[in-house]
Amino acid sequence: MVISLDTSELKKVRIRLDDGKKIKRVKFAIYADAALPRIVKILDGRHPRLIGVVAGPGGFSATRTGVALANALAYGLNIPIVALDQAQFDSDDPLPSGARSSVAVRYGAPPNITVKKIK
Repeated sequence: MVISLDTSELKKVRIRLDDGKKIKRVKFAIYADAALPRIVKILDGRHPRLIGVVAGPGGFSATRTGVALANALAYGLNIPIVALDQAQFDSDDPLPSGARSSVAVRYGAPPNITVKKIK
């Protein structure tokens, strides 16, 4: 089984489960940092062989949290992880090759944390 996560939109977690025969999609209206208990429940004791995660672009904190969660799962379960974009996540095609031990976030714009806010 392969599990994929998309947390690129704030307060929206999408999960894709692919058992090789059927793809199941689940969506929750929760923040990415609250997704782990839902994922554990969905896995129901099954051990995925691969994790996919939408690495961006998307909401800055939501995407970073989701990628960190997916990296932690991959590390903890000792399985490979692959970075996805929205089209790959939404597709019914198998995940792309190129799995690795961790994934980095793909930012859609430069950080603006030091930009002065105009009032």
